[in-house]
Amino acid sequence: MRPVSDTFRAALRTSHRSTARLVVLDPTTFVQLAELSGANGYVVGGTVSMDASRAIRRTCDVELANPDGVWTPAGPGSLLFFNALVRLDRGIYLDADTVEWITLGHFLVGRPIATAAGGETKLAIQGEDRAKLLVRSRFTAPTTYAAGTRLGALIQTEAQIAGMGTTRYRLDDGGRTLTRDRVFDEDISRIDALSDLATDYGLQLFADAEGYLALAEPPDPETAALAWTFERGDAAIHTAVGREWTDDRLYNHVVATGESADPAFPPVRAEAMDTNPASPAYVNGPLGDRVYRYTSAMITSASQAADVAAKLLADVALVTEQIDIPSVANPALEPGDAIAIVDAAAKVSGRYLIDQLVTPLGLAEQSIAAKAARSLGELVALQRASRVAWWRTDGP
Repeated sequence: MRPVSDTFRAALRTSHRSTARLVVLDPTTFVQLAELSGANGYVVGGTVSMDASRAIRRTCDVELANPDGVWTPAGPGSLLFFNALVRLDRGIYLDADTVEWITLGHFLVGRPIATAAGGETKLAIQGEDRAKLLVRSRFTAPTTYAAGTRLGALIQTEAQIAGMGTTRYRLDDGGRTLTRDRVFDEDISRIDALSDLATDYGLQLFADAEGYLALAEPPDPETAALAWTFERGDAAIHTAVGREWTDDRLYNHVVATGESADPAFPPVRAEAMDTNPASPAYVNGPLGDRVYRYTSAMITSASQAADVAAKLLADVALVTEQIDIPSVANPALEPGDAIAIVDAAAKVSGRYLIDQLVTPLGLAEQSIAAKAARSLGELVALQRASRVAWWRTDGP
């Protein structure tokens, strides 16, 4: 959850008064160029959607009041033309005049649509977070990085080539370096290559709300601090809870394979499985043995394979539970946040990790999709790395 004051938390639970704004920024310096508010145009409605499973984690659809067409783009160079950089904020009134603003994301503009009807002019824009630059960029020649290169340095170099600039990086690789030379083939997508590389080392890559390209450990469903508790009472911000379960992305057995750093030995392999008989994803239970396979040439040791397998299992063995909570929008919530929901009428009392969020810019309710965060019990990683005898024959 984004940092907020205690006054913000109290106001969210009591007054519920909110507002939104769009700020146009210089795409290189991030200096503010314009703010849409007041008589010169303002946010009429729209949403910011966040999905932790997507390469582009944040998208937006925004409708703006556009008096006299002042914000209608005339072409390249216009403030709200293609790939203009904008910041969307939603604020909570702490009192009659004071607003505490929370940034929902930085977005590159796409598809501006200007309309004029009934004496009103409006401008609608769609936007994607700055990972869009990596999605649209590809390697134009085979590129090699030597063993020992820091992951953060590699990712920043390629992100700069893709046009993400020299600033706005939060690349915490924890000291991880390439365990062998890494070759990126011509014409592969930079986002695919770099995201796979992050996964190889148990990390995740995404653009955060402040527009930084971030490399970080995935959230631990058991130990992450609770960002918010949804519960009944006088200070509740929700009025109902809807639940829907799906096993479309549920696995209980992960096999991670790679290549040994020593060519004399066979490829390394590790497995992790849900061995808790009380778990809905128990590997010997009604679900059966659902195997999720991950392989990469960058996995070169049994311990690395085991770490990747365990972290993937912690994600794919969580039952996806669609939690619909009609409530006042809390703009500070983020994908990966741990929340608690306590509602006797809905027969729910548990801990969840937010997977998807749709936060309105107007008066609509916020939608949250979450994974049930439960203990995996005895998480067993079976490390398998064996020596084999090699021989050669010269005959048939």
